[in-house]
Amino acid sequence: ARPGQSASRARPPSPGASPLKQEIRRPLDRCHQDLYEDAFARQKRMRELVASALQTQEKQEQMRALEFAEGMRQRKAKYRLKDRRTHLEREEEAMRRRKEKEESVEEQRRLREEAELRKCTFKPIV
Repeated sequence: ARPGQSASRARPPSPGASPLKQEIRRPLDRCHQDLYEDAFARQKRMRELVASALQTQEKQEQMRALEFAEGMRQRKAKYRLKDRRTHLEREEEAMRRRKEKEESVEEQRRLREEAELRKCTFKPIV
């Protein structure tokens, strides 16, 4: 408000204002009220917009988590062990195969050595 005028009174129209402009003018206190209402409405819209964006982001995050969990379940099912033996049984089986392999290698070495001795032409007389 101008010095000497109270805020509750309407501003007088300027002397050169057209009659149409005089009708459009609002009282000063109504103008202030409209500005405050507009500011509050903008703040409310902004809060709603932010809340909506957060809600959308949370939904997307939940969907990603669900998709990830489903993918993990599918991969886990794909690589599930078909062998139902205990760890001890599998270890015993592995040790048995290792021993059989060592025996097989030893047998092949022994047979090769016997074959070489049969081919040998040198026969010492003792």
